[in-house]
Amino acid sequence: MNGVKSSVAVNQHSCHVRNGSITEGRQKEVISPEDINRGILPDTTAPVSSRMQELLEGLNEPGDCGNPIEPPSWLDRQLFNRGRDFYHRYLFCMSFSEVLALVFMLSMMRALRPLMYTGRSDSPRKALRRYFSTFQHVTAWHEGDVWDPADRAHKDLLSVRAIHNRLSGVFNSSKEHDRVWNTKIQDKGHEEPACPFYHTIREDLKDQAGDGLPLEGPDNPPFFISQWDMSLTQYQFMGLVVAHPHKMGAGAATDEDLEGLVHFWRGLGWLLGVDDKYNFCRGSLAEVRSLCLEVERLVGIPALAKADWNYEHMTLSLVTGLSHLMHTLSFEAGFRYVAYTLDLDIPNFISRMSMQGTIKYWLMRFAIGLLYYFPGLVIRLSRMLRVATAVFQKRYANGMNERGGSKTGELYPVTTPFTY
Repeated sequence: MNGVKSSVAVNQHSCHVRNGSITEGRQKEVISPEDINRGILPDTTAPVSSRMQELLEGLNEPGDCGNPIEPPSWLDRQLFNRGRDFYHRYLFCMSFSEVLALVFMLSMMRALRPLMYTGRSDSPRKALRRYFSTFQHVTAWHEGDVWDPADRAHKDLLSVRAIHNRLSGVFNSSKEHDRVWNTKIQDKGHEEPACPFYHTIREDLKDQAGDGLPLEGPDNPPFFISQWDMSLTQYQFMGLVVAHPHKMGAGAATDEDLEGLVHFWRGLGWLLGVDDKYNFCRGSLAEVRSLCLEVERLVGIPALAKADWNYEHMTLSLVTGLSHLMHTLSFEAGFRYVAYTLDLDIPNFISRMSMQGTIKYWLMRFAIGLLYYFPGLVIRLSRMLRVATAVFQKRYANGMNERGGSKTGELYPVTTPFTY
């Protein structure tokens, strides 16, 4: 997008604020334990928090603010490493939550349309290759030392940051912006089937979602890969675990563990170019948890209630592809688990589920429930996931390269909040 177009978008968003869609001066509310377990805000009709207002100011700010690669003054190395250790021990839970976050947040058009436009994840095979690469990125970041310039993890993270900048320039250019924003999955040859699920999703959620926040519209086009988008990327990687630890299999984690996870992603956000003002993980555990729940209620769920064939096809491709690694995954089971996590009532969707989808959903519930009573299992499951992914990488790497995948050792970018 050119500079004039960007400034217009900024001014239009400011009008949203002045017209009262966003109430100023609201203090951060601390969510009660009961509401945390239910996954809801105490008053879903309340104005947005001051912290959310702050994040919204980044809607039209470029995603890389130019942070230096040196550690910021607020970095607590001990707490950061505690987050790395948590990620290592709870890798199974983190991976599970990241997949569910995609099922949830792919409904956001400002994130989904660039994915459709690039055409690199609109089939199960392509989606598997793309999101498996994302897994490799994040694994490298928590297993290496991102603060050491000589470490592979540091170099990999900075390469992702550079790719973000390049893609932002492409998507926001005067030549490509309108094409990206107006793309549809039918343009890629994926016609809508006779009985899709998205009509059912809309029917179930129409009275539970609300209007949501006015993030973009015909007269207020999005700035792709903005500070806001990068902030939601952080939510996608840690938000469900922080806001709903029991439902993600991390019920045995302590507050200190989760504080480490939050600080870990605050540090990664800094290195990816997220201004600390817009860093989703800035603040105490209670504040970040409240922000997670607020994003879910005021951004994610309203977007999900407007699901269409674009969302359903891309999510179906994602989950079908990843089911080669996590065999209990399916679109039906994954969506129902998201609804369970967010305390959403979806009777019509459940009535349409296949027997196989229902069985997979209850297998998820059973497995995650076991982790609460037998927390030692999560270490074994995380180890099994590492072995499975190593086998997968070795088995399919050459085939991917032959079919036009990445060169050996080259990974796809982790972007906002998904991979393009």
